[in-house]
Amino acid sequence: MKRHPRNVPEHKPHLRADVAWALHQILDVGKSTNEILPIGIARYQKAEDKAWFQECLYGCLRDVPLFQHWTNLLLTKSLDNKGKIAEKLIMVGLFQLHAMRTPDHAAISETVNAVKIAGYPRYSGVINAVLRRFLRDKIAQIPIDVPHIRYGMPKWLLKQIRIDYPDTWEPVVKKSNEKPPIFLRINRLAVEPEGYIETLKSNGISFEKLSEFSIKLKQNINVTELPGYADGAFSVQDYAAQHSARLLDPKENESILDCCAAPGGKASGIYEYCPNISNLLAIDSDQLRVNRMIDNFKRLTHTADKLQVRLDDASTFSTLDDQQKFDRILLDAPCSATGIIRRHPDIKWLRKRADIDALVAIQKKILEQAWQRLKEGGTLLYATCSILKAENVEQICWFLSTHSDAEWIKIHPDESVNQPGWQILPGEKEMDGFYYAKLRKRQT
Repeated sequence: MKRHPRNVPEHKPHLRADVAWALHQILDVGKSTNEILPIGIARYQKAEDKAWFQECLYGCLRDVPLFQHWTNLLLTKSLDNKGKIAEKLIMVGLFQLHAMRTPDHAAISETVNAVKIAGYPRYSGVINAVLRRFLRDKIAQIPIDVPHIRYGMPKWLLKQIRIDYPDTWEPVVKKSNEKPPIFLRINRLAVEPEGYIETLKSNGISFEKLSEFSIKLKQNINVTELPGYADGAFSVQDYAAQHSARLLDPKENESILDCCAAPGGKASGIYEYCPNISNLLAIDSDQLRVNRMIDNFKRLTHTADKLQVRLDDASTFSTLDDQQKFDRILLDAPCSATGIIRRHPDIKWLRKRADIDALVAIQKKILEQAWQRLKEGGTLLYATCSILKAENVEQICWFLSTHSDAEWIKIHPDESVNQPGWQILPGEKEMDGFYYAKLRKRQT
C-alpha cells in the first residue's frame, strides 16, 4: 500500500476506520490525543460526526484493558502483525455494543465495512464473527476479577495510586475514568461578568455559577459556539486550575514569572486577576506551544506590553539577565498529568513507571532554578496536575528540608508540616486532580 506523506489516514473519511487509525497512532505509535484528535475531527464537517469520533476514541481509551481482555476471549487465534488496525476496530465495535446507543446490527455491519475501507478486507470475517459472538455469548456479563482490567488502569499506576491513597484509592480511580464537566473563567477585562452571565441565560445555556468569574456548563456544547468566544469573553479552564491566580495573589506593580506557561491559561488568569502588575513574563520551552499561547492571549485581547511571552527553558532560563528576579513565580511543573486522566485518557497508556523518576528529577532542577530567580520576601507557587505524591508532597518536603530560606505558607486547612500543600483529587467538587504548595523566600 502506498504510504501517505503526511500523518493522516490514507483511506477516505469513515468514522470507525478513523477511530481505529487514531487508536493505533496512540497505543502502538505513541502519539498523544493532542496530536491525533485534531487530525481526526478535521476530516468531518458535521458537529455530530466530530462528537461521535471523540466519544468513541475516548471511550475506547478509558477501558483499553477491558476491550483487550474481551478481544483475547473472543479470538480463536491471535492476529498477525498486520492486524493492528483490525484489532483496534474490534475495540471500536466492542465499545459501540457495550456503551453506545448504536443499534447492534449497525455497529457490527459498519465496523466490518470499516476494515475494508481501511484497506484490510481479509479481516472482515474475523471482526464480524468476534462481534457477533460477543453478543451471543453475553461476554459483557462475565465477571472480571483482575483489578487493572476492572478499573481500566495500567498495573503500575493502579499499584502506585493504592500505595499513595490506601483509604481512598478506589473513588480516585473511578473518578479518573468519568467524563469531566466543562468550566469557564469569565474574562473580566473583556466583559462585565454579570452581563455575560445574563447573555448565557438569554441564549438558553445551562450552567452553574461557582464564583463571580467561574461557571460550570451543565450541557454538552461546542465552546467555540458560545457567545463571546471570538471576542475573548472567557477561557476554558478546569476549576482546579483557576485557583492558581488567587493562590499566587499578585499585587499591583509586582513582577511575575510563569514558568512552563503554555498554553497560557494560568498566565491569562493571573493577568485578569491583577492587570496592574508591573509585568508578567510567560515562558515555555516548546515553540509550537509558545505560538499557541500567543494566539490564546490575542483572542482574550491580552496584548498589553506588560504581558510578555518568550521561548525559554525553565531549567536554565537562558534568556534572562543574570540579575533579573521576580516578586512572584508560578511554577506549573512538568508532571505525569495523572490528575487529568479523565480529560486525556491516553495518559494512562503513554506514561510509564520509569517516567516518574525522570519527571521528579526535572521538577527538582526547575524548582532550584526558579528559586534563584525569586526575590527575598517573594512567593513561589508550585503546581502540578498530578496526584502522585512523589511529584507533589514529597517533592515539597524535600525542597523545604534542603532550603533553609524556604518558608511553607498554609493555603488549605488539611495541610500539616509533614503534609504540606493542597492535593485536589479527581472529582473533588468535580475538579481535576491538582496540587498546590505555596512557599515564601525568607529575607536575610
